[in-house]
Parts: sequence; structure tokens; C-alpha cells
Amino acid sequence: MVTSISSSPAVDLSRLPAPVAVEELDYEVIFAQMRDDLVERDPSFSALIDSDPAIKVLQVAAYRELIIRQRINEAARACMVAYAIGSDLDQLAAVFGVTRQVLVPADEQTRSAAVMEDDDNLRRRVLLAPDGYSVAGPRSAYVYHTLSAHPDVLDASATSPAPGEVSPDHRSIRAKGNRENY
Repeated sequence: MVTSISSSPAVDLSRLPAPVAVEELDYEVIFAQMRDDLVERDPSFSALIDSDPAIKVLQVAAYRELIIRQRINEAARACMVAYAIGSDLDQLAAVFGVTRQVLVPADEQTRSAAVMEDDDNLRRRVLLAPDGYSVAGPRSAYVYHTLSAHPDVLDASATSPAPGEVSPDHRSIRAKGNRENY
């Protein structure tokens, strides 16, 4: 998860409360609930011991439920900009008209894959994207457009030395063509 967005009034993701959709998982709690449910349905199961086949079935069922709930948690996180990664983040970015930048194109001669913008930088641009819709020019719009202008731009800021004047600035430490710098 991103901890902050510098030079931007965008939401500070680190300050958001934990999502309610993502639940804390505990195998022992799930197993106990299943065992209690079984005893409630049939009291003859109240004296089961760990080696009993019914307990083994409940243990398997509880473990499978834990796995399913974990997958549900992962799916919920994948729908949130703060937690989404990889192609899930790409899908969320597309909603804002933002695509992952190509830092170094694929090279067919060396059979090397393209080097793409990392998740943290894409997430930052996604959070800034709505500011880029403005034609009035809020500071964060200049930052968004500067960051999106070229994949070599690593960071950006914008200042206004006088009313009606804007001075966007950018920083890049990426050496063009050097794959190790990405």
C-alpha cells in the first residue's frame, strides 16, 4: 500500500481505515463454529475426540473455508487502489484513463521483455488523474501531467511564483537505455 503522495492533495492511503470487506481470518474460530453447528444439529456428536472421522471432516472443511475466505479477501483488495497490484491495478487505472508507462520497450533482438512502470508510480498517477481533468490548473494537475508526459520522469512538482504563472519542475534519475536503472 502507498504510504503518501508527495506534492498532492490526493488521498493519503495510509490514513484510510482498514476496509470492512476484508475480514480477519482464524482457522480455529472457523473450526469451532463448524463443530458447534454440528453438535447443535445432532447432539450425539458432542463427545467427539480429535481422532474421530467427523472431526477430520470438519478440519478439512474448516481449512477449505479458510482458503475460500482468503481468496475473497484478496479479491476485495484487488478492487481497491490502495491494495491492488499488477493487472488488477491496471484495470483500476483504466477507469481513470491511465495506462502503465513503458520505461524500456521490449527488444526482439535480445528477447528481453519491456520494463514497465512499477505499481507505486502507477498508483500515484491514478490518484492524481482526476486533478488532471481540470482546465483551471490546480497544482496537482501539473504534477499529474508532468509525471504522465514521459516514462523517464521520476518525480514532479509545480509552484506558482506569481498569480497566473506556473513553474512545473521534474526530476529524473533514469538513464535512458540502461535496463538496470528501472
